Amino acid sequence: MTVAPDPVMVTRADRAARAVFDELEPDVRRYSRTFPVVFNRARGAELCTEHGRRFVDMVAGAGALNYGHNNIYIKRRVLEYINADGIVNGLDLYTVAKREFLKTFNDIVLRPRGLDFKVQVCGLTAADAVEAALSLARKATGRRGVIAFPGDMAYPQGPSTAVIEHLVDRDIPAAILVEPVDVAGGVHEAPAEWLAGVRMLADRFGILLIFDETRTGSGRTGPFFGFEHSGVRPDIVILADSVGGYGMPLSLLLFRRDLAVWQDGEHAGALRGNQLAFVAATAACELWDDPKFRTDLVVASRRAERFRSELDGRGVPVRGRGMLIGIDLGHPDRAEWLQRYAFDRDVLVDRCGGVVLATPPLCIDVARIDRGLSVLRDGLEFVDVEGA
Repeated sequence: MTVAPDPVMVTRADRAARAVFDELEPDVRRYSRTFPVVFNRARGAELCTEHGRRFVDMVAGAGALNYGHNNIYIKRRVLEYINADGIVNGLDLYTVAKREFLKTFNDIVLRPRGLDFKVQVCGLTAADAVEAALSLARKATGRRGVIAFPGDMAYPQGPSTAVIEHLVDRDIPAAILVEPVDVAGGVHEAPAEWLAGVRMLADRFGILLIFDETRTGSGRTGPFFGFEHSGVRPDIVILADSVGGYGMPLSLLLFRRDLAVWQDGEHAGALRGNQLAFVAATAACELWDDPKFRTDLVVASRRAERFRSELDGRGVPVRGRGMLIGIDLGHPDRAEWLQRYAFDRDVLVDRCGGVVLATPPLCIDVARIDRGLSVLRDGLEFVDVEGA
């Protein structure tokens, strides 16, 4: 049987505080309807309501706040830039902020991984970068088709490379687009051997391999890029969400130098010069050279791994790597019940279908990650009983 979700715990003051939202916003909202309180302040892995209720945030902007809310180091850099009257919108002009970001990103992220990529600023969202990636692949190859995979595909049961090869034999596409870890579809990781087979097939037919690192980039699965676990290198990488460092909207396209086939002004836009995002992204890159940041990430990741191992030992399907946890409860009602159970105990987690999703900040402190995982562990006991 499935579990009917209990009403979430909210007060009369909470209902009054959100009245203006209920009156003026459409019901298309999801997160506000899931967490029906009004938030006011945040720091690290903690979100506070205007009435003083404190939550452990294991949603982190749907994984777009890998460095936490109001990261002190990044915030100081952004404020210094604003106080110095730094440019805010620089279009695609040469600016100091953009130069510092490009150099830092290359020195700390790309070069140590042997990635000799061009870096194109695409705009504010992952959709901007996906559009640019497909346009670039089509221009570079002279072909139109793209092979992509649905967001709910479990890779081990997904199409074999033989099936892909059959499609390619009929019409060679410009690109194959893959998420190394499909987060939104329930945390499904593409097996390394499958990715290696796709890489070989792409090389054989002259197809460009695109990895979408929107949700897995910037350290979500441990290393900076999710594809590093497989050892397979793409031709083009889509990077967005947490790359902006401070929740600043920023999307990037990384690609092999020989694919730089754009004509002057062929792919441009007014919102591709967000200088505050460059400043925040530069500071975020620098954190990867900070021993304390790396130590905090290792400690938190070990706790997450211990939690995954514990659930696996109990027969609860759980997936993920690093600071990415997907608990598969098999039915949306059960996942919603656990999400609401956690909310009533001041812990925020996400869900997709029947999967409860925890994506806390990479630098979450020990006390908060232990508290969050403890609430989920306790809630699973009730879900197991009710769902038996």
